[in-house]
Amino acid sequence: MAFRLAPSCLLLGGIFAVAACNAITGASDLEASGSPSDPPADGGLTGDAADNGGNGDGDGGGGNGADDDGGLGDGGDGGLLVVDPISPSLASCGINRLCITSTNAWVPVLSGGFGNCGGEWSTRREFKGTGGGGCGCNCAPTSGSCGDTITSKDGATCGGLPTLHDIPGDGSCSTALPAFALPIAFGSQPASPPTACAGTPMNNLSRPRNTSVCGNPTTTQSDACKDDEVCVAKQFGQPVCVMHEGEVACPSQLPVRTVLGSAVDDQRSCGATCTCEPSPCNDGTLRAYSDATCSTSIRSLDVDGSCTTNGASLSNAASYRYTRSKGCKVKDAPAVLGNQIVTAPMTVCCPLGGGF
Repeated sequence: MAFRLAPSCLLLGGIFAVAACNAITGASDLEASGSPSDPPADGGLTGDAADNGGNGDGDGGGGNGADDDGGLGDGGDGGLLVVDPISPSLASCGINRLCITSTNAWVPVLSGGFGNCGGEWSTRREFKGTGGGGCGCNCAPTSGSCGDTITSKDGATCGGLPTLHDIPGDGSCSTALPAFALPIAFGSQPASPPTACAGTPMNNLSRPRNTSVCGNPTTTQSDACKDDEVCVAKQFGQPVCVMHEGEVACPSQLPVRTVLGSAVDDQRSCGATCTCEPSPCNDGTLRAYSDATCSTSIRSLDVDGSCTTNGASLSNAASYRYTRSKGCKVKDAPAVLGNQIVTAPMTVCCPLGGGF
């Protein structure tokens, strides 16, 4: 897969000034068209600001889920083009400074957020970023239920004989349970667990949002940096990243990938169907309160048979809210339909914990 830019793109003044020269289609299946050209010689932040734009990554494919709340898919990288490979050292080159790649193709940037670019990062540009998220599935039993009966087991390792308790499993406030001493383990005791489940698709796609980058940093030379690197200042809360024209793969040292552009046309939607299947009744929750009206929370415990040995005591618990497990999980999440069309795409690569 190759990217082709119209010759006029070369006249726009650098890697940040190729707005409307090409378009990319899709969140995970990305193609570009136009006339071939070499990368621009100027890697700086120049020219007028692009259209206001958004935040997010290019993911959003469907997939198989593992819980009752979604089964969100990830579109993956879709066989991204590896061009101008780099291996940034990210080495320290002074107090609050690091080494970062700076070439004709890759330029250092910071996430500008919604504040002003300052310090040694002088230029701010506005972009749109592709939406992320995915399509989920809300599962519910159509036959059977995880019920309104739980068990409690005490003892040093919660190895005592189980005691049965009836309590509404719909999350309503109840005083049906006594206070408990730790250690304690709670489990479900369904009389007729789910044998069939149905699912309702959920649209968890996030839409494009405005974002910005800071560039044109003040650079210094350092023996700690490689030949294709410069020494730049770090800014609190804004990781140092690199940006490349087009839709390309990121180096392993900077794996958090975001696609930005001058505009994003998000044409994605979620499929109309999804499927669910029965699962063990082991993900319910029991929240304890110190008053009789479930107003002052003590703590929440999983109703999965696990032994709770420390933390806040339940010795003064006066009421509870029990939310039973659905007893269902996603088997096939709804498909993500459609693509995102990014105008003048740029790829930003950031360290883990960074990104836009």
